[in-house]
Amino acid sequence: MSKLAKTFILFLFITTGLNAQKVKLKGYKVSAEHVNLPIIGFPPEITTYDCSVDGNEAAINRYGLTFGDIESRIKIGGYNKVEGGGSARLSVEIGAPTASAREKITKDREDKDKNKYKLYSYSFDLSCIGSYKVMDSKGSILSEGNVTKKKKHSTKEFKSLTALNAHYKDKYPKTKNDELSKLLNEVIRGINNKINAEFSVATIKSTVEFEGFKAKSHPDLNKFKEVKTTVENAFKKMTSADNSEFVEAIQPAIKFWLEKEPTYSTSDKQAKKLNFACRYNAALAYYWAEDFANALKYAELIIDGDYNEKKGKRLKEKIVKTQERLNALNLKSRHFKVEVSETDKAAMVAFNEEQEEIYGSGDIRRFPEFDKIMNVKLESKIARGKLFLKDGNVDEGYYVYESDTNTPNFSLPRTIRFGKESNGKILKGNPEYKSIDSMLIGDKIYRIQAVQLGPLKMKNAIVEDVKNYNKTALQLIHPPFAKGRVFGTETELETSYAIWHKSKKKHFSPDGLSFSKTMKKAVGDCDLAMEYVNELKNQNKKKKLLDRVGSQVYDEADLDNILTIYDECK
Repeated sequence: MSKLAKTFILFLFITTGLNAQKVKLKGYKVSAEHVNLPIIGFPPEITTYDCSVDGNEAAINRYGLTFGDIESRIKIGGYNKVEGGGSARLSVEIGAPTASAREKITKDREDKDKNKYKLYSYSFDLSCIGSYKVMDSKGSILSEGNVTKKKKHSTKEFKSLTALNAHYKDKYPKTKNDELSKLLNEVIRGINNKINAEFSVATIKSTVEFEGFKAKSHPDLNKFKEVKTTVENAFKKMTSADNSEFVEAIQPAIKFWLEKEPTYSTSDKQAKKLNFACRYNAALAYYWAEDFANALKYAELIIDGDYNEKKGKRLKEKIVKTQERLNALNLKSRHFKVEVSETDKAAMVAFNEEQEEIYGSGDIRRFPEFDKIMNVKLESKIARGKLFLKDGNVDEGYYVYESDTNTPNFSLPRTIRFGKESNGKILKGNPEYKSIDSMLIGDKIYRIQAVQLGPLKMKNAIVEDVKNYNKTALQLIHPPFAKGRVFGTETELETSYAIWHKSKKKHFSPDGLSFSKTMKKAVGDCDLAMEYVNELKNQNKKKKLLDRVGSQVYDEADLDNILTIYDECK
């Protein structure tokens, strides 16, 4: 063989080995920043939202949360939250977590020596429910739903009921409370998650994996590495608000893949891997550049080829779903920022001006949080009033209470709430009779003073004037507590009439079977008044005053006649 022939065979061997060299695809990852595409989405005119929380706040407080805490945790990604006047309104209601009655669980066990024994524990069903509504500014419901969390929780197991009950009494209450607290927080998170799944356009980051390759030696290896750097730099320019810089920066990479794709034979076992890599990378780059037509074109080329069709199908499915979501939401891109509209800006200005006027007025009844802070119920009565304190200070505000009449139940002071304004906030408290001189509730004044009615002494009785006379005054005495000791016996106390004698400086109670004797002590120095008393006695006149103070022997008109006659006596 000639020297020239040997040289040619050696060259052919080298080049054939190079082309047949094994190629292994190896991906590399980049991060793509864009907005979340929600399930429902807001119409374009909605750019702000506000949130209110309702429920049993006193029960929620036991778990270390306030409505304000819950409200701060409800946020819609990508939208501006405002105190009020938002173009979307979120209304959230949280129920207090509950635990069922305990259930004793008994298990039969056997130790290694075949000795039988029992294990005892208590089991509880824990539950908590919350609900939400998302509305536009006109009150039309855009979405609503419930979140319910349930859990079965058990105590530790004990070999004796005595040990179990000791644990249940001493240690388990805190454990159960902690579990209920967890359930409550799960409901709050669940509501926030559901609202965001439906409406959030928050910034998110997706991991994107492009195809590269490994080989001991290949003429295009370094070029693929250079393109990798181009891709990484391009994705760094992508933001959730704008992808225009990314689109421009990714073009050199797309150009490279499109030029190289036809040079790799699909019939060659190694070359077709690189053909796939070029098609896949081009489709992926077009997808993130939001050129969906070209993205689909190259995804379908992969599907029609004979290398990794499954990956091509997955990519095509992703492209189609994204297009469908954008169309359903009437969006052109996954890259935008919700800017507050001029309409919402005007609404926010109007709302802020209204709030300034409301809070500047000092009238807490107009404060949006009044009902929540003052625990206003359906049956509550609300009255403007004042507190005249013994130290000379006067507090102005509102009373909130529940009662069958227009008068508060003074025997249960904790059910009477008084709220006043302080530095733009509502301060709520219950009346402490010992520090109060008098209370103005609506148009009625109630004095706090020591009263003795027969054997009953009340240090801080609430005295209401019914009618004032020259010599006397007809009053209603409201007890400051529900029960009192009368003749050594604990007795339920009720509001009752009393006659205040101005010269004798003493109260007389016309209530009871000793009416005549009591009236003789009060007005016995007036024959005409006593004649009227005796006339009533002879008539055996007994009436009931259900509208004022419950059962009474003589009514207000009778007492008025007696005291009017008494005034006429010389």
